[in-house]
Amino acid sequence: MFHEWLRSLFEELIPFESLLELGPSSLMTTPDYKSEKFQFVTLNFFPIRGKDQVVENVVMVATDETREFLAKKAAEAERKYIKLISRVLQDKKGFLRFLEAMEATVEQLANFQAETEESKSTFLRALHTLKGGAGFFALEDLVEKLHEFETFFADGIQELSQ
Repeated sequence: MFHEWLRSLFEELIPFESLLELGPSSLMTTPDYKSEKFQFVTLNFFPIRGKDQVVENVVMVATDETREFLAKKAAEAERKYIKLISRVLQDKKGFLRFLEAMEATVEQLANFQAETEESKSTFLRALHTLKGGAGFFALEDLVEKLHEFETFFADGIQELSQ
């Protein structure tokens, strides 16, 4: 895909500036930004035009912005934490009810038997409700994991049904 995009830059059937939006703007060495090997590099491309204004070369400027990226992630994590603490302090009883519901749902998972469509639906509703509670209390990582589990579970149920 990258080679096609690069070839298009030189052919310039679409203006160079428009093609920039379709190309890569950054690279990461690994998707796990907590890894020691993580680096975040931004990419900028500049045309070198000949006398006839045709693109003859492209200069790519790669800038290591790992520190800035990690600082943004840390600030984002801090905002999420403050939001969580704020929500818990606003509704302590609700948070305790959420924790109890979470415990009950985990227990329900441990004892789950996919015997009837109703039991499957009940379990999926419980997961969805749990995900909603996690979202209310700004537990975004938990929301993401519950969503993944909900999707995995629903897909597994459909496969068993077929």
